[in-house]
Amino acid sequence: SPAVLTVAERRWARDIARPLLATKPGADKALAAVLRPLMVRHVKADLQLPPPVVLPTWDGASRLLPTESQTEFTGRVCAAAAERIGQVMQRARLAWAKLMPAERGPRPRAAVFSEYL
Repeated sequence: SPAVLTVAERRWARDIARPLLATKPGADKALAAVLRPLMVRHVKADLQLPPPVVLPTWDGASRLLPTESQTEFTGRVCAAAAERIGQVMQRARLAWAKLMPAERGPRPRAAVFSEYL
């Protein structure tokens, strides 16, 4: 059976979703008007972020061992990647902790891109 939509869901479908899907003129402005009071947009300068630290790419690829399955291989590669990420983050956190409080930005965070994660 079809789902029962709330009044808000029906209005969203009528006023926003259908016009956007049909690429009707003005739909993008209607969407922006709906979202503007609900969302905050920042640019990097607003957030006073420190410059990123870009590390050399770590390529954890290795060869499938004759005795392991694809799942075991993927697990081994992911475990090595997790270990590497832990080491890099530990060094970053220690370096951050050594800074004077006035010099510290936000605590270090990592962005990790992997086909396995």
